[in-house]
Amino acid sequence: MQSCNLATVHVAVQHTADNISELLVKITDDWDITAKVHTVVTDSGANMVSAVRKTCLKHLQCFAHTLNLIVKDSIKADTSLESILEKCGAIVRFFHHSTKATDKLKEVQNQLQLPQHRLMQAVDTRWNSVLYMLERLYEQQQAITTALSLLGRNSLCLNGEEWSHITEAFEALRPFEEATKEVSAEQYVTISKVIPLVCLLQCSAGQKDNTLASQLEAQCKRRFQNIEHNHILAASTFLDIRFKNIAFCDIRNVETIKSRIIGDLQAMGCSEREMSSSEASTSASVTASTSAECSASLGGLWQEFDTRVLASQSNRTENTDAYIEMCRYMEEKVIPRSEDCLLWWKKK
Repeated sequence: MQSCNLATVHVAVQHTADNISELLVKITDDWDITAKVHTVVTDSGANMVSAVRKTCLKHLQCFAHTLNLIVKDSIKADTSLESILEKCGAIVRFFHHSTKATDKLKEVQNQLQLPQHRLMQAVDTRWNSVLYMLERLYEQQQAITTALSLLGRNSLCLNGEEWSHITEAFEALRPFEEATKEVSAEQYVTISKVIPLVCLLQCSAGQKDNTLASQLEAQCKRRFQNIEHNHILAASTFLDIRFKNIAFCDIRNVETIKSRIIGDLQAMGCSEREMSSSEASTSASVTASTSAECSASLGGLWQEFDTRVLASQSNRTENTDAYIEMCRYMEEKVIPRSEDCLLWWKKK
């Protein structure tokens, strides 16, 4: 697997779908790869989605970016958490902007034998920074409360209910952070993990009884409601020997995927036959005539059997081969998730 940067371009014109579409085609034409592009992945911006559609290329929305939107929208919907986050941000800014406060925090950390970690501030562009801020505050809870009290800033102290809300929040967010990291790698296959990760995230959020978890579950259902009907994602998951049909939330969708893949196999067989039709027809006619001549000349006891063999061979079509290939694949054992699915396919 490789990742290459083909172009970095300053877009001086308006970022409309038409302008972006023209630029994308120009880049792929310059590299002479337009016919080879399998899928284009972008964020969820309407202009980007529309631009790719105008190129007539297949499009996928970035899974990590969608997770980012889900978490941001869920936090906004949890009004009590938003209020707590503002207070957390104020605490971090207080210790960052005051040397005296920073020194006092270090002193208390040392006395309580806590790690002398610096507090982390959340930033709007990265949702996981909210998680890191909450985890660090919780780690330093005792030191922060003590230092604020000694500095006469009791108004910034969080109460027990707020600390409890913070605990619930980062426990609900951790699976989304794990999923984001999982699909942000470049050195191994990630597209086939999207469907199983969505199932796992919904399950994880559904098992927690708090407002943020409920919002996360609802947002996942809304944004991923038809994800198993996306053929690129579903076929990638099904053909990943680590997942096959096990990873689907709705097992009924597996039969749809199997049928379409069998259709693709049959189409590939027809295409290959057409490409070498002249060679194949010549070879087949020679083989058939030779076999027929042998059967006719030999005659005798085996003549009827040889005729049936020829008939059975002619009945083997792309349809039959495709179904046999699918059956063979379904009989294969799922391999451990840590193994390389591309290497498995290379061997097979």
